[in-house]
Amino acid sequence: MDLSVLQGITDVSGIVVPRDMVLVRAINDESDGWVIKDGDGNEVKLMKDMLYSVMTADYIPDEIRNICFKCQIVQVPRRVSEGRTPISVDIEAGDICYVHHSMCDPDNRVEIGGDYYYMLPYKVDYNLFSVTNFYLKLCNDRLEAIDRWLLVEPIEEEYLKSSSIVLLDTKKKSDKYYRVKLVKPNEDVQVGEVIITKPNCVKKISINGKIEYMVYMEHVYGKRIV
Repeated sequence: MDLSVLQGITDVSGIVVPRDMVLVRAINDESDGWVIKDGDGNEVKLMKDMLYSVMTADYIPDEIRNICFKCQIVQVPRRVSEGRTPISVDIEAGDICYVHHSMCDPDNRVEIGGDYYYMLPYKVDYNLFSVTNFYLKLCNDRLEAIDRWLLVEPIEEEYLKSSSIVLLDTKKKSDKYYRVKLVKPNEDVQVGEVIITKPNCVKKISINGKIEYMVYMEHVYGKRIV
């Protein structure tokens, strides 16, 4: 959504967000850029606008494929359309969140009162289900998962030698393994369990300068038990 029509306004309270969209204020911190290595092995730091141009080009380095950014919610969706699967609206005005890299699209940005604002779709339809563009929110210095996102960490193969598989979906094959660090209650997995995921569906993100990993519950194929 092109916000250039809003250039010159001084008060965001008069903006009415469309259905399914969220108005956010960018927070400048360590998540503004991403350090990758170029073809000669030199470290290069790409900032927000540069990242977006790289990610929308034909060549997308794995190191920045799923970078996310930190923002503050200004306005929540007026209504979320019914998608392929129902999703919950787990955010409200004032929340600090980590969001999909679509926030760094310079065409989706407007400067108001010295701050940058973005209008983001709350959800996207992905294959046979819908997911949110919002991964985590920060509540009193504690992270909470949004919708059905899980915060996970990679597991070394040595750990898995004496374990067995419990499939959550028997039609799907196991691939990579991660331990659950954060999940909303009432999911089929719990904190501490080792899960099996679909390949290439784990998001690499940066939180407080540390690399973390997110995966959506629909991409969890099973879990391992010792």
